[in-house]
Amino acid sequence: MSYTLGAEEIERGRWLAWVFELPGCTSAGPTQEEAAATAGTQIMAFLAWMDQAGQGMGPLFASATIDVEVKEVYRASFVQEDRGNSKAFFEDDRLPLREEEVDEALQILALSRRDLFDLLDLFPPGQIDQPIPGEMRGTLANILEHLAWAEWWYYDRLNVAFNREEMPDDPRGKLEQIRAWTRARLREMVGDRTVVDNLGELWSPRKVVRRTIWHEIDHIAHIQRLLNGTVDPNGSYVEL
Repeated sequence: MSYTLGAEEIERGRWLAWVFELPGCTSAGPTQEEAAATAGTQIMAFLAWMDQAGQGMGPLFASATIDVEVKEVYRASFVQEDRGNSKAFFEDDRLPLREEEVDEALQILALSRRDLFDLLDLFPPGQIDQPIPGEMRGTLANILEHLAWAEWWYYDRLNVAFNREEMPDDPRGKLEQIRAWTRARLREMVGDRTVVDNLGELWSPRKVVRRTIWHEIDHIAHIQRLLNGTVDPNGSYVEL
């Protein structure tokens, strides 16, 4: 199986390789080459995760050879030290979403949301608002708030977000409302060739899809580390 990658320098000394054929699947490394080198392993893990939930490619993929090729490279221009960015826009992002791609994206998002809520249920009652030593966002509730608002922010880049005042107060309510918005909006975006320049950043429906899925999966791993008691005070995820 062959896959194409978009390599992005998201921070100084940190690269992501986006797998264009599997939205949300990425590999990371301190250099472009190292990020691309681990892509095959991440693709296999991603396919296995999908297959466990009945959304994968079946038993044949386990013995398949994974070939990857870096098709596009985005090197950031850092004006100041900050925690990542969302500026990368690949030529792949210009392609309109097909109906089957939206179907797949929504299936992946359903899986990630299931995993997120299953993980939250493992925390003791009342812990969502308790301060977590070493956690940059302070509490689990704040992490969930960030996750919901980030998804909303992606649609705001395309000028199709709902009014901020319509967001519920509680974190789970926020997550559920923005995900309902995602399910509705993505269906409407099939075939949409819109590219929006928002404050110097280019955005498209395809870019929104890849970043929405990736961001949720990234924070699931982040919350899993909190559950395991392995908190990274510097954070190992990237803002938005």
